[in-house]
Amino acid sequence: MRQATFSQKIGMGTSWKFSQNLLLDHHHLDAEASLRDILMGLNLFKFLGHPVLHAMDPTLGSNNGVSFNLLHTEIEAEARMYIDGLIPYIRDVWWEKYLRSFLGDAIERHMDSVFNEKTKQIYLNTDVWVHNSLAL
Repeated sequence: MRQATFSQKIGMGTSWKFSQNLLLDHHHLDAEASLRDILMGLNLFKFLGHPVLHAMDPTLGSNNGVSFNLLHTEIEAEARMYIDGLIPYIRDVWWEKYLRSFLGDAIERHMDSVFNEKTKQIYLNTDVWVHNSLAL
């Protein structure tokens, strides 16, 4: 019974944007942290100090899939935002060197995306332009 209750609260997400899922633990020459360290260090926007992700592992039978686990389905929307917006988040908050871990076409698709660190949301450059134009 306790296991069933616990299992109902676990959320999952998968990203297929990685060039090699084995790069999660790779330390770049001038970086102090691996990509896994950075992603596991993500904190919830509402509850600072609480991690977004519980675990991440290479997706079984895949070279580029990474499965993310989260402990509470209440934070699933925020966790999915990070999972879907990994490339703009890494590019805008961390170093572009970490982008080598992602597929080229995935990086290209996110070329016009911007990560807003204050709101923890991903925007398209056109959305930012429209918002700024309407504010005038």
